[in-house]
Amino acid sequence: MVRRIAVSMPEPTYLDMERARERAGQDRSAWVQQAISDRLERERKAADIAAYIRGYTEQPDGEEEWAWSEAGQKVGSSYDDEWPEAPR
Repeated sequence: MVRRIAVSMPEPTYLDMERARERAGQDRSAWVQQAISDRLERERKAADIAAYIRGYTEQPDGEEEWAWSEAGQKVGSSYDDEWPEAPR
C-alpha cells in the first residue's frame, strides 16, 4: 500500500532538498523516501547501541569474562597475518 502525504517546510530547506535530489538524480518522492528510511535506520541503530550499553551497565562483565577477553587479546595479536589484496 502506498500513502500520499503533504509536507510543509521552510523555503531554504526545500531549496536544499531540491539541489540534493537533483544531484542524486532522483525524483522528489524517491529522495524523500530514502531520507526517511535513512533517518529511521539511524534511530534503530542508536536504540540498539543504547540497549547494548544499558545491558552492560546493568550487568557488567565479571572476572571470568575479563580473563577470557584479555587472553583473546594476547593470543589474537600473534595471529595478525596480512590479508592479500582483493582481486579487481
